[in-house]
Amino acid sequence: MLYELRIKLTSEMLGEQQTHQKIRRFNRPKNLNGNILLDIPYWSWAISEACEALSFRDVDGSRIMMDRSLRSPSLQIHVRHWTQTNGRTGKKTRKEEKFESIPVGAELSFKLIVSEKPDPSKRADGERSPTEDELFKIFETLGQLIGVSPWGSRFGYGRFDVMHVRAV
Repeated sequence: MLYELRIKLTSEMLGEQQTHQKIRRFNRPKNLNGNILLDIPYWSWAISEACEALSFRDVDGSRIMMDRSLRSPSLQIHVRHWTQTNGRTGKKTRKEEKFESIPVGAELSFKLIVSEKPDPSKRADGERSPTEDELFKIFETLGQLIGVSPWGSRFGYGRFDVMHVRAV
């Protein structure tokens, strides 16, 4: 079954690819015409974690397959600041790192396929595919608690609200 997932970012989604310009950027291979290449293994892990958090033990999260790219919305530069403490001396140093980012409030759409049959190359997490309501809950949990950005689950980046999940 083909679905559309539409989300609205509640925190910045950050690029992760280090460049010689010292700005972490989104991966945009030329063969994707400028679209952002998504980190599918990260999304798969996050989907699995959300299924587990929701106690969907009989749902096989690996049956949710996402389009591997995202049309590039407007991008900004986000500067992340933090204080790093030297473990030996105790001296605190202020650090910063620049990221290409998709801003808060951006609305993003993804195509999903939910397979009725398990992927024979993977170990099944459960016995069945998620329903449309369960898909909504999985992505709602993922968006609120895990995030889809480097440092998302740790520092709160890439968080989102689900606007809808619907069959196409």
